[in-house]
Amino acid sequence: MKLKVTFIAAAIAMSAGHAMAERNDAITYQYGWGNDASVDQASARRSSADIWQHGAHNASDIDQRGSRHEAATEQFGTGNDVDVDQRGTRHSATHYQAGWYNQSSSDQRGSRNTVAVQQYGVGNSSTVEQSGSRNNADIVQNGKMNRSMAEQSGSFQQANVTQSGYGNSSDVAQSGYYQTADVNQSGVKNSSDISQSGDGLRGGENYASVNQSGYFDSSSIEQSGFRNVAHVNQSGFNNDADVSQEGLKNYSEVNQSGWNDIANVDQQGEYNVSNITQAASGPMSWMSNNATHIQHGAVNVATSYQYGGNNTARIVQ
Repeated sequence: MKLKVTFIAAAIAMSAGHAMAERNDAITYQYGWGNDASVDQASARRSSADIWQHGAHNASDIDQRGSRHEAATEQFGTGNDVDVDQRGTRHSATHYQAGWYNQSSSDQRGSRNTVAVQQYGVGNSSTVEQSGSRNNADIVQNGKMNRSMAEQSGSFQQANVTQSGYGNSSDVAQSGYYQTADVNQSGVKNSSDISQSGDGLRGGENYASVNQSGYFDSSSIEQSGFRNVAHVNQSGFNNDADVSQEGLKNYSEVNQSGWNDIANVDQQGEYNVSNITQAASGPMSWMSNNATHIQHGAVNVATSYQYGGNNTARIVQ
């Protein structure tokens, strides 16, 4: 009987140890400034790490290995910093920062991982790096002089960036195939830069879309591969749009409404189509809008619509 009881106890202990290895949960609350929090989770599934910091000069670091981990950070104050490193599949990282000079960094390697960043304040910075397949990055920034950088490599990646305020900048770099980039900016003096490179004949299918509303905004889209699509919509005055496409079956559309808009489209390959529409009201509009189409290859189509005064259109095929 004693042997039987000992065997059962050992079995229960082994089962409990296995259950603990399956899921780990870490929760940290910090108040004040100058605090530091670090969480390291490995060899487990469905683990979670939650860090909440209130104050100034706080820093949090989360390192997770395995699958289906969750990392969530909330920071309120000045000069906060968060760094999340995840390896494996089906991880999720959520960052919420409200204050000044916040910095957010997420590095995910694997497949089906997601990153969601929300920053509110002044001088916020977000960096997202993802490699693998079917990863998603969603970045929202509201304030002044916010910076967002998303770098994705692999297949079936998606990046969504939303910025509102003054002097915001967005940089999206994607390499592989079946990539999607969507940038929405509102405010004054915002800039957007999207770079997409295809992966041979397996199917470029890259898609880039930029929507800017405000003043003195600039947009740049560069695509290499084939079957790429680029959309640029700007509303305001003195906006600038630059689209470069290299490959096969590229499509570009630029719509600008306001004053002193400039659109430049350069396409190289076959079956390229470019449409530029610039509109303004009133006498002289005010002054010159500029549209340029340069196409190399066969069966290219270029169309320009300009309304106002002293507009210039140049098409080279």
